[in-house]
Amino acid sequence: MSDRLTQLQDQVNKLASLFCDATGILQQRAKPSKFENFAESLNRGYEDEEKDKFQDEKSIEDIKIEYAKSITSAAKQIDELIDSLPDEDESNEQLQAQQLRELEIENAVAAQHLEYVTNCAENLLQQIQEKISLIAQSQLSIHHEPTND
Repeated sequence: MSDRLTQLQDQVNKLASLFCDATGILQQRAKPSKFENFAESLNRGYEDEEKDKFQDEKSIEDIKIEYAKSITSAAKQIDELIDSLPDEDESNEQLQAQQLRELEIENAVAAQHLEYVTNCAENLLQQIQEKISLIAQSQLSIHHEPTND
């Protein structure tokens, strides 16, 4: 899931970058606006030559189309990534059920291991008790034998 979240964050960053770049290029390529009754006597480059105007408009249109396609593509990818994310309620229930199954399996394995270890310990205890009983009988038989002095 984190992989999808990382992809989503990357796409959001890409979309933000596209918006910033598009805005910057459009501002850079834009012609200055002429305000009425404002410095009409000054030559501020408001005169347009038809040839330059046509080429600039064509290149601006190409840039607009290119950025519009890129922005649309990034937005569609973001929508697809959002749709692919699991539902929060469904995800939590499924995750809890899966974790519960895993814990039950671990519990069963631990119970079997505990039973095995307990059986081994009981067997060892029985063997030790038998050996102690043999030692005690041997000691008693040595002390009760009459000595021939």
